[in-house]
Amino acid sequence: MSNGPSIGALNIPEESVPLSMLRSIPLFSRIPEEELRTVAAGLQVESFSAGQSIVTEGDLGDACYLVSSGQAGVISRSHRARGHPGYLRPR
Repeated sequence: MSNGPSIGALNIPEESVPLSMLRSIPLFSRIPEEELRTVAAGLQVESFSAGQSIVTEGDLGDACYLVSSGQAGVISRSHRARGHPGYLRPR
């Protein structure tokens, strides 16, 4: 495991991802209903505890995370140098 910066503090309810949530994300906003249902069916809901690392900078990615509630702190090398993180939140 890498010792690089990480993302943490994310809380997602344990339920299926509602289509309205996907529609609120510009990437998914114009996808036809039937195709959006296919996308939603392939998603997996995960919950994370505050401070838990989700991804680590420099690792190869194998997932895309959507923040449905709470926030995720983003700590990169440049944020660490400045002493403050960025945050990802639901729209």
